[in-house]
Amino acid sequence: MARFADLARLPDSIARDWTVLLGWPRGTGDTARRPVYLVRREPLLTGLRFSQLEPVRYTGEDPSLAGDWYVAATLDSGLVSEFALVTTAMSGKRLALVFDGLVCSAPRIGMPIANGSFVIAIPGMKELQAQAMVSALEAGAQGAAVQVLEAGTFRYRSAEAED
Repeated sequence: MARFADLARLPDSIARDWTVLLGWPRGTGDTARRPVYLVRREPLLTGLRFSQLEPVRYTGEDPSLAGDWYVAATLDSGLVSEFALVTTAMSGKRLALVFDGLVCSAPRIGMPIANGSFVIAIPGMKELQAQAMVSALEAGAQGAAVQVLEAGTFRYRSAEAED
């Protein structure tokens, strides 16, 4: 298992304002991997509650997505306007949907999401992974948050690579 760089070695401005989080697992078995994200410590929105969460199989025309699953999500009506404000302000930037310390999804916001409905899509997501994400979010949706994701590429060298 790779060890992560000590945040104390990062410049003070990054260590103070940002944190490193793992993403939801991609793939299964021996090919499973977890992306690493640098996100702002302070969330833009917390306590997300969902009125609907459903695993859905992709049925579109893109052959590269054939067999993939995603999670269709709808926020409780009380959060829709606040979510719309956040997605309006962050249009063109990436946001991280964080639950239980893991980045569930980190999309680039193409346009404001005014109706509170969106999808959580991870390339290669299988049915069991989509169902597990729905179960996790349903069990503790109060802990979900939206955080700013750093737009950039960060290289990570594991401690093993330095030996």
